[in-house]
Order: sequence, then C-alpha cells, then structure tokens
Amino acid sequence: MLKMVKDERLKSVTVKDALQYWITNYSLENRKNTHKHVLQLEKWVYPRIGDFPLADCEARHWLEVFDAYRKTAPVAAGYCFQLCKQALKYCRVRRYAVSNALDDLTVADVGKKQDQGDRVLSIDELRDVLRWSGELTTNRYYGTFAYLLLVFGARSQEVRLSKPSEWDLDTGNKGDRLACRPKFIY
Repeated sequence: MLKMVKDERLKSVTVKDALQYWITNYSLENRKNTHKHVLQLEKWVYPRIGDFPLADCEARHWLEVFDAYRKTAPVAAGYCFQLCKQALKYCRVRRYAVSNALDDLTVADVGKKQDQGDRVLSIDELRDVLRWSGELTTNRYYGTFAYLLLVFGARSQEVRLSKPSEWDLDTGNKGDRLACRPKFIY
C-alpha cells in the first residue's frame, strides 16, 4: 500500500495524460471526430494546463482556458468543455485519475450552446433544389445527395454513412428501408 501511494505521488497524472487516456481508450473507438478533438485540445487546453497535475487543477484553471477560447469561438468552447467533462468522468469511473473540477460547471459558464436552426425552405426554394439536383450539369454525387436529404428528411450523416443493405433497390420501398431514387418527373 505504501509503495502504491509513493508511486502515485512520484508520477501524478497530468491533465494531458488524462485526456490522452480518454482519447486512446474511448474516443478512437466511439467517436467519429477524434482528430478534430485532438486538434482542439492541442490548441487550447494542452498549452495552458496540459502539464498541470490533474489532482491540483481546479475549476478556476479550466475557466481560464475556456474564457480565452470563448473570446474566439464561444460555441466551440462549449463543445470542448463537454468533451473535457466527459473525458474526466471516463477517467474517474475507471479509477485512472480523479477530478471533479468540471462537475459544477455548465456549457453556459464556459461558452455557448449551438443554436438550433429554424430555417425552412419555401416551396420555390424546394423546387429549385430539386430541379438543380436533376440537372445534367450538376455533380451526380451532390445532386443525388441533396435529393435524398430532401425526400427522406434525413440528416446528412445518416445518408452518407448508410450501407447498401439499408437500401431496397429492387422494389423501391419495403419495410423500414430507404427507397432508391426514382426518375424525375417535372
């Protein structure tokens, strides 16, 4: 027991170590944008508090990081905060390192949440997009992509990441599968 306490004091986990632990053990397998997360952390967190021992890093230290980030990009600061909070919880649950510095903070304390868009296309705009998607001069990929987004009301990621097995190309519509693109009729 004394040896474990001594080893813990000699090599304390830094903020960077904890975030890297989360990236390696969780983010790479479970998140699509890990590369972007790493870039955010390298630009904003690591230079300021990356070398601090996690156990000694208080909320005020984190707030200094996010306050500087918020001046440049408030929504990105809020996103980065959520990412760091998730990473610290992951480390705490797995007993890698313990920090509760971010537990009492919210996105509003450090940045801004992304606003939900309320924009709806008018009938004329819809008609223009549909016409554009079927024109011969339109890039086939983007035309089909725009058409599928409009017809199915899908998110772009849902269409981009769909697998061929999810598309019923024979009958055009079966069960809960997506139908293939029909011919344009104007």
